[in-house]
Amino acid sequence: MKKWESVLCREAYLLLFIIIALILIEGCTEESKVDTSAAQRNLQLGWKQYNAGKYTEAVLSFERSTNLDESISDAYNGLGWAKLSTSQNPVLNLSVVEEAMADFSEAIKRDDKNADAWVGLANTLFLRRLNQSDFEKAIKAIDIAMQQANQEYLYRHDYQSEAELHALKSACYFYLNDKSSAKAEMNATLKIKPQNQTVVALRQLM
Repeated sequence: MKKWESVLCREAYLLLFIIIALILIEGCTEESKVDTSAAQRNLQLGWKQYNAGKYTEAVLSFERSTNLDESISDAYNGLGWAKLSTSQNPVLNLSVVEEAMADFSEAIKRDDKNADAWVGLANTLFLRRLNQSDFEKAIKAIDIAMQQANQEYLYRHDYQSEAELHALKSACYFYLNDKSSAKAEMNATLKIKPQNQTVVALRQLM
């Protein structure tokens, strides 16, 4: 092979390599594109399924939303609530509670003003109740939800008013054996909802 033919051959191989590399880079870029509109559609579908009691379907929709756009806090939040609901059908599954706790934590990482995620985290801590610190952290999470976070996230599902949040705090204080604080939260609950079942049950135990 002549010298100039050898040079052309090397240049042809180099050009082919560059073309293949560009194709691969383009393919990776296409795959990694964030599809926010599709993520939002799955987020809305997930909440619709959740509110209809279709928790397994909701988990799938919320997961699709996080896969399409991992920045959406409320998708991880919805995933946590959906898993938390499936964990209690028919009995509490603590491993699923742990998964839900991780989802709520992910939601808070992406938006620490997501009050609903703070309430979800408080619920999982209360349900896990490994030690006293779980109750203490749950109380702190509720306080953040009520005082520091975005109130627009609250009261969209499951818990309908501030009464339920005070009731959860009263239960936490009860298990911490802080009866005075528990009673204060009970009174705050009853001012809003006189027949709150959690407080009625706790009163019988005190």
